[in-house]
This record gives sequence, C-alpha cells and structure tokens, in this order.
Amino acid sequence: MLDRMGFDDSEPIEHPMVTRSIERAQKRVEDRNFAIRKQLLQFDDVLSRQREVIYAQRRLILLGKDEEVKEAALGMVEETVASLAENFLNPQLHPEDWDLEGLKAALLDTAPQLQDFPFAELRALRPEEGVERLVEAALKAYEAREAELSPPLMRAVERFVILNVVDSAWKEHLHNLDVLRQGIFLRGYGQKDPFQEYKIEATRLFNEMVAFIKTEVAKFLFRLKVEAEPVRPVREAPLSPCPRSGRRPGSSGWKGSALRPRPNRGFPGRSAAA
Repeated sequence: MLDRMGFDDSEPIEHPMVTRSIERAQKRVEDRNFAIRKQLLQFDDVLSRQREVIYAQRRLILLGKDEEVKEAALGMVEETVASLAENFLNPQLHPEDWDLEGLKAALLDTAPQLQDFPFAELRALRPEEGVERLVEAALKAYEAREAELSPPLMRAVERFVILNVVDSAWKEHLHNLDVLRQGIFLRGYGQKDPFQEYKIEATRLFNEMVAFIKTEVAKFLFRLKVEAEPVRPVREAPLSPCPRSGRRPGSSGWKGSALRPRPNRGFPGRSAAA
C-alpha cells in the first residue's frame, strides 16, 4: 500500500493510526514478557527455599564443630531406623501379624551390626516401645563403631559421607525439577494451576530427596570400610660418578661407561631425548 501511495523508505510514518497500532503491539509484547518473568520468579522462589535448606546443611557439615556433625549424623541414623520400624510395626495390626522377617531384612541392610538383636521379642511390646528399642540398639551400634574407628576418624568419615551423598542427591533433584518444569504447563488443560501443581510436586520430590539422603548416609556410616594406606618407604636415588674438572673421558679415574644415559623413571614410555 505504501508503494502504491508513493512513500519513500527514508520518510518517517507519522500517521496517528499507525502510531496507535505500534503502541498497542508493543504493550502486548511487554505485558507478555512481564508475565513470563513473573512466572519464572515464582518457580525460582520454590527452588531458592529448598536451596537454603540444602546449603545450610552443607555449611553445618563443612564449618560446624565435631559435636554438631556427630549430632547431625546420629539424627539421620535415628530417623532412618525409626521410619523403617514404624513401617513394619503397624499399630492397626495384631502383633502376630507383624512382618518381623521383613523388618529384620530392612534393618540389616542398613545396619548389619543389628544381627544379634532379638526381633522376636518385639511382639510382646507396643509399637512405640518396639521402635524405641530398635533406635536404642542402632545408636549403641553406632557408638561401638565410633569406638572401633576412633572419634576423630569417625568425624572425618561423617563429613565425607554426608557431603558426598547430599551433593549427589541435590544434583539429581535439580535435574528432576527441570524436567518437571518443562511439562507442568500441560496440566493447565486439566483446569489446574501449573504453578500450584509445581509447588506440590517440587515439595514431594524434595521430601523424597531428604529421606533418601538420610537412608543413604545411615547405610554408608554403618557399612563403609575404612582402611589406612600403608606408608611406602622412600627410595634413595642411586649415586652416579661425576667428572672431575680438567679430566677427559677415558683418562685415569674416569670410565666412559659412566656416560651412558640413565632410564627415565618419572615418565614411563618417554625417551631421555624427549
């Protein structure tokens, strides 16, 4: 239309109708971009709250005192054993119907030191009493393991295990949240708010990650084998004769065989010329 009307490309368009159309289009684009940024901030707010919890745990293990590290490790062991016991010692079932063999297998998978625990005696106790006895036995086994390794070494093992498990689980959790965010908008077709659904699913995944961390830490602390590496003796380099000043190879006191190149021991596969 502009070509038919004879407009030049270098001539500015100042018609009010065109100006209003451009303003309306620009406003729609800006509103859309603002809504996208607002939505991203809402999603990031959920992740930032979870990140604060994980980073606080890491700071405690990295910078905390030995007593705080031990308390954190004992808390994970206690919660893991209590959770397993509560799953099997169901108060809604008769004690004769409890699956004590399944309870024994689950606990021994976490703490093999409970092999001699009298699981059959749990039928004579109430569910909460049975859970308490199992937790006490697990804590005693943990104290025995600490006495076996020595407290300083046990604190080092606790820091190493907790940090590795937390970092690995957190990276996997971030990947799961990224996958969740990519497909959560499809729930809008089911008349559901994508953001609310994301909060619910992200919280569920976070709780599962925390439970996984506690279980894995308890397993490693009970089952990890610690071996000290033997100290290797330092080998002294063999002495080679050095030429005296003013003498030539082949003269008295000097043998030409001493000029043969020595093998390169520091870099296998490389020649002395290299």
